[in-house]
Amino acid sequence: MSSSTTASGGWLNQLERSNSNSHELWDLPEALTDVFSSELQRLIATLDSYRFTTEPRPLIDWAVIQTGMDDPLSKYTRHELEQAFARFARDRDLHLKELVRQLKRNGQQPVLVQARSACRILAGQSALDRAMRH
Repeated sequence: MSSSTTASGGWLNQLERSNSNSHELWDLPEALTDVFSSELQRLIATLDSYRFTTEPRPLIDWAVIQTGMDDPLSKYTRHELEQAFARFARDRDLHLKELVRQLKRNGQQPVLVQARSACRILAGQSALDRAMRH
């Protein structure tokens, strides 16, 4: 093993450091998944995330929130943002389906109705309707 690898903590630490932000673009925000938030709060936050799309302005707004950077294009290309958003959207859709499934299983359909009426984003309403049908 080289002294530079040993001094820097080994290959595993180097790999961890190089991947430390690798999922920042597609990880679901804490507001969607925080177990200390109510199901209604998580559901509303999830539905609110449907305001983001691959259109230029919503995509950049999403990337700013995901990364905390003022200008995510200084680190990522538009193509990378679009690819990451597709993964984020898939994971968000799966998360919504699971959240709806849990609420239904626990007999909390009124929470679904309440979230549906509180949602002002048409894409979020449609996603919730699809998730509720399954």
